[in-house]
Amino acid sequence: MKIFLNSVVIFMALFLLFSPSRINDSSPVLVSASTSTIPKITIKNYKNNKNFQYAVISGKEYDAANNQMLKYVASIYKADQKLKLEDSKYAAYSISKVKFNQDNKISISYINAFYQGGAHDDVTMTVFNFYKGNNITLQKAFKNSKAYSEADKYVKSYVLNHPYQYPLANRYTKMYNHQFYWTPKGINIVFDPYELDSFAAGFKYVPVPQIYLKY
Repeated sequence: MKIFLNSVVIFMALFLLFSPSRINDSSPVLVSASTSTIPKITIKNYKNNKNFQYAVISGKEYDAANNQMLKYVASIYKADQKLKLEDSKYAAYSISKVKFNQDNKISISYINAFYQGGAHDDVTMTVFNFYKGNNITLQKAFKNSKAYSEADKYVKSYVLNHPYQYPLANRYTKMYNHQFYWTPKGINIVFDPYELDSFAAGFKYVPVPQIYLKY
């Protein structure tokens, strides 16, 4: 457990302190000038455990969204309990953060870690993206299938043309089946550690401009 906690502390410190400069998303979460149209989002602890967080969005239109996120964090909690039965040193966690809240678009990330021995934990990110209360998948965020395909080519070209930012990128790098979140200029595609860089580098993000997007 000591190894896991140390790994968690180090990774979260890197994520919170250094990731903004790497992801071209250093601006704070934006809200509309009319605060009356912006739903309030509260981060709560599941079962009063700060290692398991979930977001609650105000408004009846977000009831389904809130239920979906609560079930998701509950599944991570159950995974943690199962891991502990295998070995008391094993553990999991899920930390929530509001990434975007503007123009009826909400992105909420969940940083998840699973420790099952070894040098460090396995870290991934899941993002829930809602437009007017509806869950939006990556493909649905685009204008059409052509825009989706063109954006994939854009992402591949972008990472290959920025090797200092994405040293592990290659011609097989794809946008498909990745997480994303909205930004003021479009979306950021999320790549987990080891996909485009080392574990120590944390998550990597590739911007996709608004021109391809439906929302």
